Amino acid sequence: MMTATAIETAWRHARDNEVVVAHSISSTVHLDYRRGYAHKTYAAPRWVRALYRIAFQAPFPYEQNADAMAAAAARRKIAGMLTRHWFEVDLVAPVIDVHAERDGSMAFVTQLVRGDAPDDRRHARRFLRQITSRFLQAGLPTWQVTPYNPRAIGNLIAARDGVYRIIDLESNLVAPMFPLTGIVGMIRQGTFPIFDDIDVAKLRRYLAKDEVAITASLGTDGYAELVHATNEYAAATARWHATEPRLISRGLRNALRLVDVPSWVRGARGLVRKVATMTAGSKAAADRTIREGIDTWQREGHLTDAQAAALREQARAPEVASALTHLGAHVAMSIPLRFPLGSIARPAWTLTMRAKAELQALRGGGGARAARREHTLLVAGFSAVPGLGAMAYMLSKPLRANRALAVIALDRSMRKLPARLYARLRMAPMMVWHAGVARPAGVRRTVVEAARDRVLALRPYSPAIGSVLAVNAAVLVAGGYVYVAHDSRAWFDERHVMNTSDALQLAVAGVFGVAAWRAFWRNDSERAPLQEAAGIMFWLIAGAGLVYAAADDYFTIHEHAGTWMAERMSFIPMYTNTADDLMTLAFGATGLMIVVIFKDELLANRPSSTLLLAGVAMAALMVAVDTFGRGPVRPLEFPAQVFGTGLLLVANAVRYHETAGDTLRLPRRADASRHRLALQPDA
Repeated sequence: MMTATAIETAWRHARDNEVVVAHSISSTVHLDYRRGYAHKTYAAPRWVRALYRIAFQAPFPYEQNADAMAAAAARRKIAGMLTRHWFEVDLVAPVIDVHAERDGSMAFVTQLVRGDAPDDRRHARRFLRQITSRFLQAGLPTWQVTPYNPRAIGNLIAARDGVYRIIDLESNLVAPMFPLTGIVGMIRQGTFPIFDDIDVAKLRRYLAKDEVAITASLGTDGYAELVHATNEYAAATARWHATEPRLISRGLRNALRLVDVPSWVRGARGLVRKVATMTAGSKAAADRTIREGIDTWQREGHLTDAQAAALREQARAPEVASALTHLGAHVAMSIPLRFPLGSIARPAWTLTMRAKAELQALRGGGGARAARREHTLLVAGFSAVPGLGAMAYMLSKPLRANRALAVIALDRSMRKLPARLYARLRMAPMMVWHAGVARPAGVRRTVVEAARDRVLALRPYSPAIGSVLAVNAAVLVAGGYVYVAHDSRAWFDERHVMNTSDALQLAVAGVFGVAAWRAFWRNDSERAPLQEAAGIMFWLIAGAGLVYAAADDYFTIHEHAGTWMAERMSFIPMYTNTADDLMTLAFGATGLMIVVIFKDELLANRPSSTLLLAGVAMAALMVAVDTFGRGPVRPLEFPAQVFGTGLLLVANAVRYHETAGDTLRLPRRADASRHRLALQPDA
């Protein structure tokens, strides 16, 4: 710190010189009396650097850290404006400039305060006690102004107007003394040990509490400037601290979190208030969503007037209206509460509603039958899924029994996707189909007859099917021969013959799937049956998934993730062979969910669906053997993988041929009701 006594001594010995050089423990100050500024640079001695390195495991910040200097400038601005609010005079020497010198050191240029060192030390200490008390109220650091610091009086200048000015707020040392009342706050924000740190949370509370008084003394622009300086300080400090390990600070903060009960209570109360605010209008929002969704479908021709009226009547049923309200509540709380908060809040909401109903039933306040149909454990569990969990109440019994309403609510949400994705991906037919479109009765056939018909339908594609499967079989047999004859697994290793062949086929299959979707909508798809228009979305999703699967298989992405889990987290899923099997199971679960959603497309009576069904079965066998297979079952992995890959390739290629070639037979459009749904009775 540069004391007033040192400055006064240098000034008195300056004689006719215009620039005076003074020194402190860590800094050198050039006092330019003609221009009226003080130019300060830091070069801390070894013991000062050592103390700072022990506390924060980093170099002394004021020497070359631009963010630390920016924080110091903002701190002076805050302190100066607050003293103007308290005493009607800015008592802090303001910062003129902060810049880097040619040698890389940082220069801190402040206004030069002309005056003398305090003569009455007792009076100076009373002033420091008053400043310290004010600083503590606002969360500002006090080491440079506390009377317990033997050198604090040296940070004051008795200016020529008779008022003390603070000329130095930048410390040389980690604060050896600090107010006990501020320790918890500093530990909580990760700034203990203390080195010129403002308790930002406390300062913001102070500014909010005294906004009226501060505005009265500084004006509206002054208050806004003070808030802006606080934000600048917080941002600069965050950048500065991010460059330092600060092991002690972070360790203390993490330890406090384990026992910081008041913080838990405040956080829980804040979360409850936020969720309550967001869900207060969920009933009205749900009603509006359903009403607008029905109107939209009626306007687009998916619903007749009679069907729309019936749906509106169903939506007014108490059980359905309640489920829709809670669906709206989940959607509302999912917007601001991102993972993991949303995955915690949604199940908590459902379980709380269920527990409340059960408790009321035990007290004789009514039955819990409706709550058991609505707030089920299935809904609570699915609501924890990131993203999709917002729609968990669609799995409740009231909405499952009125599927059309649930799908309309989902459709309304999907229409809000960015970049017009809903329209570009042609999602409307899929939504209308899943809402309960009238299925054709079809012809009743035995399993044997249906299988025979499917096999006969494959006859035009038999050369292509046979060729692909023959090539895959040849690769498999050749790999087996190399393994048996030469005791080498070369063909089965990553990025060798079999792996390259599988990855290439998956990638080509994915391209065919995406191309089939594009070709379908480029053709005269307006005449296509609703089932085909809804199911074609499967090939787009599956195509993109197959391209990713090819990259994952060839570049061993999920294996690297599994190795990371095993090495860093010592984590291997139970009953599996390796750590990366968790990723394999995740892929399998995602694929199974897509299969369930598009089961009608897989079961459709067309060659591509038959081949797809066979390919999915082989892929499921491969995943099961890879994850759980032991002993003699283990060798089945490669045959299942090879033939599953070939079947998926042929299935996607055939689907492309069906949509782009001459085999696509579309019926004439009979009337405008082709996409209208027939309401199914409640189940």
